[in-house]
Amino acid sequence: MYVTRVTGLLVLAASFALSACSGGGAPTTATAATAPTSQASAYTGPAPATADVQAFKVNFWDNVRVQNRCGQCHNATSPAQMPNFARSDDVNLAYTQANTVVSLAQPSTSRIVVKVSGGHNCWLADPSACGQILTTWISNWAGATGAASATQVQLVAPPIQSVGQSLNFPASSADYLNTVYTLTGQYCVRCHSSTASAATQQSPYFADPTLAVAYPAAIPRSISRAAVPSLQATATAPRALCLAA
Repeated sequence: MYVTRVTGLLVLAASFALSACSGGGAPTTATAATAPTSQASAYTGPAPATADVQAFKVNFWDNVRVQNRCGQCHNATSPAQMPNFARSDDVNLAYTQANTVVSLAQPSTSRIVVKVSGGHNCWLADPSACGQILTTWISNWAGATGAASATQVQLVAPPIQSVGQSLNFPASSADYLNTVYTLTGQYCVRCHSSTASAATQQSPYFADPTLAVAYPAAIPRSISRAAVPSLQATATAPRALCLAA
């Protein structure tokens, strides 16, 4: 009986050994390694004072104030390096400082972009990549508040100048008499003259029978001498001239 019991124990031990070798039990999986990240603490300071400050916070400030980026130095505690646009105590003060190093009109030319692109505290291996990321954050800030429109060319109309004051017409009406007046005096006199009937009379009176009246009235509506031959070359020109007046 003793031999039988020992034999049974050996068989049971062997079965446990075989079970362990065959990988029995619940399967296990390795935990994937992750790179450490640095996140800024929750903001508890004053609320953004304007919509632009809110856009600054969401698109730019929340990204740069973390410790492994600009918040490591440009903060309000230590070393409190100016400009402290990455300070975490007051987003409104950070906004004021950020505007000294950011160009919303041309984000890529911002002082902060140029500085980081040159290698200043870039959090990536390639400084130009950091510069591109900063440009994107600034562009998003500008676009959220409509400041991107500043990148567009703003056209400003020049002041209106009266060309009549800059043209020097001859003091004598002889040229007018022998050129344009030969047409207006014939085709426009029924309307553009002081002698026209009240039903058709129109000013200016450049076709007035009195040349001293017609010539001064023609100057503001004058056409160039170069156009006179073309007027004489067509029968419809006088009608067009009167309509243009």
